[in-house]
Amino acid sequence: MLGVAAVVAVVAVVAVVVVVVVGHCRVSATAWCPVYNADTRQVATDNGYCIRAVATGKTEWECTWTTLLRGGNITVQGPYYDDGTNTTPAITGGTGSYTGADGSMLLHATGHPVGSEYDFIFTLTH
Repeated sequence: MLGVAAVVAVVAVVAVVVVVVVGHCRVSATAWCPVYNADTRQVATDNGYCIRAVATGKTEWECTWTTLLRGGNITVQGPYYDDGTNTTPAITGGTGSYTGADGSMLLHATGHPVGSEYDFIFTLTH
């Protein structure tokens, strides 16, 4: 399904940007990925699962995952297409420093071929 090397950015309403890099990960029904900062030091983990919702034509997966950061967790839920299409799942909550978090996350397909890597860009509105 999803083999990723991704960049994760957390964008707060005050325009503070934290960039971390997610290592290579193979995702099928479930996934676990280490999360790295720009200096390639592991700073968190990311895990979750996807269920195939549409199996013909444009294959769609419905996904739920959590990014476990030092100050707390951010949960995300929404679609993923395995054809390299960008999607924007919703931030559905958080804990610790991210308690009450909402907003969205752009799942931006990159790599060669497109869709072999992804950027995860979180936009927090609360």
